Amino acid sequence: MSDIVKILNAPKSVFSSIILGLAGIFMFLILPLFVGAISKELALSEQQIGYLASADLFGFFLGSVSSLWWARKVNWKTTGIIALLVIILANELSIIYATNISLFLGLRVLSGIGQGVAVSLYSAHVGDTLKPERYYANFLIGQTIVGVLGLFLLPQLIETIGGKGILYTQMGLCVVAFLAVILWLPKHGINRHTDYQTKQKWDWKAPVIGLLGLLLFFIAQGGTWAYMQRIGGSFELTPQFIGLSLSLAMIGAFLGSSTASVVATRYGRRLPLLIVGIGQPLCLLLIFSNLGNWSFLAGIMAFLFLWNLAVPYIMGVLVSVDASGKSILAANPMFALGVSIAPIIISQFVNGNQYTSVGWVGAVAMVLSVGLLLSALIKGKD
Repeated sequence: MSDIVKILNAPKSVFSSIILGLAGIFMFLILPLFVGAISKELALSEQQIGYLASADLFGFFLGSVSSLWWARKVNWKTTGIIALLVIILANELSIIYATNISLFLGLRVLSGIGQGVAVSLYSAHVGDTLKPERYYANFLIGQTIVGVLGLFLLPQLIETIGGKGILYTQMGLCVVAFLAVILWLPKHGINRHTDYQTKQKWDWKAPVIGLLGLLLFFIAQGGTWAYMQRIGGSFELTPQFIGLSLSLAMIGAFLGSSTASVVATRYGRRLPLLIVGIGQPLCLLLIFSNLGNWSFLAGIMAFLFLWNLAVPYIMGVLVSVDASGKSILAANPMFALGVSIAPIIISQFVNGNQYTSVGWVGAVAMVLSVGLLLSALIKGKD
């Protein structure tokens, strides 16, 4: 095993990369709280609220899509430090200039760019490790922990100091990541370019099919999840029980990512994807059967379990079918695109207070997603 492979797979290197990624993904995890707090404080119009909800995610898309050109060429440690400084600076200026909504939104896009770069560096790193499924599952576990803590503790902080408490919290996480990056993040990954020149012409079919599968996956998940509260309301469940169910569903998410971390590729990639492809529609069937409180709770817990179980294996597919390492970098902007357009697509099928079409769209997109991912594995000769 070469020295660079040992460095990339060292626990402290992976830990620093995960912390960097968590600093970048933090705002997405608690975006509803941020939008709610800022829109209330600044008395934003509905249009301005829409811009606010999209600003960080749009910047994230720009930062992550740009990584396709630079991630294999730059010094990861230096770039990680710059990305974290951009987030910290943009957040601080957002607090200072919060009353200037146009400037504030521009600063949120700038912060999003830093966030996208941070997560892209994590993705580049995990794509070069020997166990990408396990380390991506660990990242999802970290996301679940940060998300649960954030959703539980931040409302109290918001009541005390307002929406800027969220920005300060992200800045604090960036400081922790800053130290981890300086101490342990590798300077670069595997030199794929040299190895790649010795191979035959790049076969783009399997990577593109895999990325389309990933896009459909996040359209299925993001679109369905966005309407979950309204679905529960249409069944006349109480707001308190719906909120409790959404919180408890995070247990399912944690168990899903933990299972992927422990199992890794012991049973290959195809079997877990098949389980998700069959299981997700069954979860939606359970949710939409309207059998009462517990069918709704069990359905969304299983839904999030399979969601977080699938993601590490999808990333593993992209790593396995693309020796150039570009597909794993393209995963982040495809994720941002998927969760952004999913509610728009789903909304075209919603009729009044009837949300059955949400389940159908989610199930069809999920089956197509798994079909494409399995096809990518076959074409890539996994």
